[in-house]
Amino acid sequence: MTPAGFWRRYAAWSLDAAIIGVPTVLLLWRKLGTAASAVSADYIALLHQIVRSMTGAIDAGALPTELVSRWLSDPTLWAAIRTLRYDVFALLWPPILVFAALGALYHVAFEASARQATPGQRALRLQVFDASGLRVDVPRALGRHLAGSLSWLTLNLGHAMAALPPRYLALHDRMSATRVVQRHRDMPTWVPLWIGAQLLACFLLTVALFVVTNSVFNAAIESAL
Repeated sequence: MTPAGFWRRYAAWSLDAAIIGVPTVLLLWRKLGTAASAVSADYIALLHQIVRSMTGAIDAGALPTELVSRWLSDPTLWAAIRTLRYDVFALLWPPILVFAALGALYHVAFEASARQATPGQRALRLQVFDASGLRVDVPRALGRHLAGSLSWLTLNLGHAMAALPPRYLALHDRMSATRVVQRHRDMPTWVPLWIGAQLLACFLLTVALFVVTNSVFNAAIESAL
């Protein structure tokens, strides 16, 4: 059996994540909308406070080198940062917890099934086995999934280990004595498009954030002048 490489495994994981993400968003739709609106308002308020602090320091005759020290000692600015941090936390944790719970059920059920693969893994022609080449049972599949949290806690270094030949084992593979193998050598032709679409989405989101930030920052400067 041929060990599956990093990019094939990533493509399978991202497909599964998209599948799990749909019910996660549907279950929390209203809560996410409210929390996202709060984060947006907090972010705009923070940018305005930065401009007010900056223009206030300039009006007081502060040198550019003193701006950072003034920001660090500005209680109003720190209050805006704390508010934003709190609302970001409120936005992220509910979907993370729901996604984790649904993901555990999803991965354990599919990887311990007769097909030995999630829908994403099947699409990439992958299967999960134990170290002896046998089908994993529910306890081992659960252990494998829980061990995956350590791959995330290592800032994805645990996942990056799956790129190391010759066995291509991630940290959670090693801890659970499992492995992911590919049933066919050829990568499906749509995989580069799928990964490229993700990269494009990340780029567009980054550009959108920059444009919005620049627009709000300029509006705050104009209102302060």
